[in-house]
Amino acid sequence: MEMVRLFHERFWIEQGYQQLKEELGLDHHEGRSWTGWHRHVFLVFLAFGYLTLQRIQEKN
Repeated sequence: MEMVRLFHERFWIEQGYQQLKEELGLDHHEGRSWTGWHRHVFLVFLAFGYLTLQRIQEKN
């Protein structure tokens, strides 16, 4: 039973990572500074959180 739960969690983690890369551009940063990369990742994760919140609110 524990393995089923872990596989299910892994599926959703991989789905989220794919969305971050494909839809939100996590892998499109071409900057050269740590600050620029950090800002890019922060904004992508902020957008991901917003979209996740929108999906949750749609279901309710």
